[in-house]
Amino acid sequence: MESLDKNFGNEQENFLKRLTAVSDELQIKKNWLRSSASATASAEGQEQDKVLKEKLHKLEAKQNKDKGDKIKSMRGMYKLQKMVIELEKVVVEKDEGMMRLGEKVEAIRQLRVWIDYHQSRCNHL
Repeated sequence: MESLDKNFGNEQENFLKRLTAVSDELQIKKNWLRSSASATASAEGQEQDKVLKEKLHKLEAKQNKDKGDKIKSMRGMYKLQKMVIELEKVVVEKDEGMMRLGEKVEAIRQLRVWIDYHQSRCNHL
């Protein structure tokens, strides 16, 4: 269970790193687009501004989608963590059941020894 938890934690950490890297890259491109848009002022520049703004909107939409994906992944991670906790509880219950079974086997063994003892005493009489 610990290795599963560690593996899950590593996968989550790698996913978050990649998501952060994409988000940072989008922010850099967004800033570059804004600085490029402010540098152009002519009629031709206005057309480029329009194109750049469209690109900016597409990048912002992509960034929002990535944030949504991140939230979905976090929800999935929390569900998996709850499932791991529930499975750990089941394992503990099964271990306790096995211990009780071992105690019952020992009690039966002792009863058999006691019965054999009394039968042998009756046979001697």
